[in-house]
Amino acid sequence: MKRTKIGARKAIVTEILKPNWSPESVIMICNSIKGVRSDKVNTGNTQINKMIMFAADLFDTTKVGIHRGSQVSEHVISRNMIYYHLRDNTNMSIVKIGKIFSKHHSTVIHGAKTFKKDMDINFMGCADKYSIFKDMLNP
Repeated sequence: MKRTKIGARKAIVTEILKPNWSPESVIMICNSIKGVRSDKVNTGNTQINKMIMFAADLFDTTKVGIHRGSQVSEHVISRNMIYYHLRDNTNMSIVKIGKIFSKHHSTVIHGAKTFKKDMDINFMGCADKYSIFKDMLNP
């Protein structure tokens, strides 16, 4: 079976469908399959979209995984990094940060504290990646 950038499930669907279907049709059908989502995330705030994009690049993950609540460790750590940054470097409330990610405010508090602890021990290079993250946001 031919694998594509779209992913394993989408590759299966691509294999099954007629070859004259457009890639957009395949993606639309695949997005309707449970667990498959497109890589488009729009929080309505360009600065936060930029943060999600930078965090995804740093941890080699997807924007969707960060935003939608995936429990893969790279997604969790990058999401916690954004919580930590927004809490400590903006005047945005914890509740508002939670609403952006569809999370309860206590989840944001816990995530930011966890990221601070991860930075203290440099778990998965958190301290280094956070300094790069800040530099990317403020060139």
